[in-house]
Amino acid sequence: MEDNKQQVKDYFSRNAASWVAEQYTDQDYCYPVGPNRIRIALHAIDKHYGRSGLRVLDIGCGGGAFCVPLLLRGDHITAIDLSAKMLQIARENVQATGRTQNIHFIHGDIESTQLQGERFDVISALGLYEYLDDGNAFLRKVKSLLAPGGIAIIDFRNRLFNMASISAYTEQEITNNTAAKLITEINTLYSAIPTEVAHEFIKTTTRISADIAADVDGSDSSIGTTQQLEPEHVGTVTATQQTPDEVRKLAEACGLTITGYYGVHPHLLVPKLNRLLPPKVFNSLSDALLPFEHLPISLIWSSKFIGVFKK
Repeated sequence: MEDNKQQVKDYFSRNAASWVAEQYTDQDYCYPVGPNRIRIALHAIDKHYGRSGLRVLDIGCGGGAFCVPLLLRGDHITAIDLSAKMLQIARENVQATGRTQNIHFIHGDIESTQLQGERFDVISALGLYEYLDDGNAFLRKVKSLLAPGGIAIIDFRNRLFNMASISAYTEQEITNNTAAKLITEINTLYSAIPTEVAHEFIKTTTRISADIAADVDGSDSSIGTTQQLEPEHVGTVTATQQTPDEVRKLAEACGLTITGYYGVHPHLLVPKLNRLLPPKVFNSLSDALLPFEHLPISLIWSSKFIGVFKK
C-alpha cells in the first residue's frame, strides 16, 4: 500500500504541469473534465447550502482549480495534496484571487494529517478516489471530518461505462464474466426523461451542430491530425473503477447517505471515433448530453461520475 501511495505521489509530481494542462486547458482531442467537474461541484454546493462563507476541505487539490472559485465565493479552504509541485501550482493559481488569507495549504496525506478536531461544511475529492489504496478508510475519514449535515463531493471512474465504450475494458468484463452484472445495474437507470430536459437536449444539439458545421467548414485541419502538441505523461499509475451501486453501498457502510449522482465526461459516440473526426468535433458532440447529467441515465454513457454524500 505504501508503495502504491509513493507511486501516485511520484507520478503526479513528475507530471504536475502536463496533468493540469490536460485537465484544464482547451485541447483538440482531450475532453475538459476538470472545468465540468468544478461546475457540477459548485452547483451541488449551491443546491445544498445556497450561501457562501463555508468551511471547505479540498482533498487532492492538485493545481488549485477548484480552490479559485471557492475563494471567489468567499469560502474558507483547507487544501491538501501529496505533491509539492501540485501545491506550488495551486499557490500560484490562487494568488490572483486576492484572498490567499482564506486558504491554508497542507503538503501531505489525508490519512496521516492531523486537522485538530476541525469539521467542514464541504469536503471535495475530485480526481482522487481512483488512486486510493483503501476507499473504505477514506470514506470513514471523510465522514469523521464532516460537520453535521455537511456534504462530500467525490468523483469516481465509472465502471458501468465499460459496457458502452466497446473497448479493452469491455473485453475484460466479458472475460471475467462480470458483464452481465454491469448490464443488470445499467438496466435500473432507465426512467422517463422530463420534458424540459428533452427540450434542452434538442436545443443544445441544434446549437452544437451549427457551431461544429461552422468550425469544420472554416478549418483547414486534416481529420485525425492535432493542431497542437498535447500533454504527455511520464510513467503510469493504476486507477480503480466503481459502479454507482458499489459506491452507494460503501458510503452507507461508512455512515454517509448518497443524495445524488452526476455523469461526467459523456460520450455521444464510442471513444475510438474521437481521433477519426476533425479536432474538437467528438467532444463538442458529447456536450449535447450535458442536459442529462443530473439524471441516472447519464451514468450509462459517462466515463466518470460525481457522488454527493451527506452526513
